[in-house]
Amino acid sequence: MTGPEDSTPPGWTPADGGPPVPPPPHDPVPHDPPPYHPPPRYPPVGAPNPAPQMPYYPPPGQPTPFPAAPGPYGPGVPSAAMGYGMNPYGTPPPRRSRLKWVLLAVGVIIALIGAIVVAAAVLTRDTITRIDDVSVGSCITVTGEKNDATPKKTSCDAQSFSFIVAQKTDSEFSVCGDPLDAQLTQDDRGKLCLVPNLRTGKCYVFPTANGSIVDFAEISCATASPNAGNLAIKVVDRIESASVNVCTQGTPLQFTRPTPLTYCASLLTPQ
Repeated sequence: MTGPEDSTPPGWTPADGGPPVPPPPHDPVPHDPPPYHPPPRYPPVGAPNPAPQMPYYPPPGQPTPFPAAPGPYGPGVPSAAMGYGMNPYGTPPPRRSRLKWVLLAVGVIIALIGAIVVAAAVLTRDTITRIDDVSVGSCITVTGEKNDATPKKTSCDAQSFSFIVAQKTDSEFSVCGDPLDAQLTQDDRGKLCLVPNLRTGKCYVFPTANGSIVDFAEISCATASPNAGNLAIKVVDRIESASVNVCTQGTPLQFTRPTPLTYCASLLTPQ
């Protein structure tokens, strides 16, 4: 039976009644919680804005830090690594200007128009639209129809058939000075009196009373066969004079304007 003296209080050893031994710890010693620090703000309040960090690009001739992956601008220019198609030195690729093409097209059109104008000027520069466009002593050719003739300037030294302007009158009803002159009238403008510009050794057709100035023509002497109503001649000689009996052979065809001129001609008959 045990009494109060045999009981062992909690925290004491029953061996020899020595000093008390504290009980083993069961929970860690509590500590105060760590102080609360709010997350930093960027940029910190009151601090200046940091300067933007530019990417590093090596100077020309130095190796690039980026992989030499092929890009749209050639090997060593990795547009995917650089982003937005930039080259290693930060310069954007050149952009083609549509305005350049527009200006080029406009220039071509202007050049074509200029060429057409020049060609038209060359083709029409010899066309005579008024009697005042020619001077006495110059030469012209006449083509077209009887009532719609087209006179053009030409050289008096040309071997092709032409007329020498002998006289200009103010009225279409004026009379030419030489009866053998061909006549070219322009309504309400006046009249040109013309001398046939013939060459020695060649053959020509002259219109008769019912003919027209456009009926004058050069023909082949070997196969000369004038049409009915026309006169065919061969020029035997050309003399710069209008004197009487100047021709030693053939029939004289004489003109006094613009300078004295005589053709000695033989008549060709139809074959």
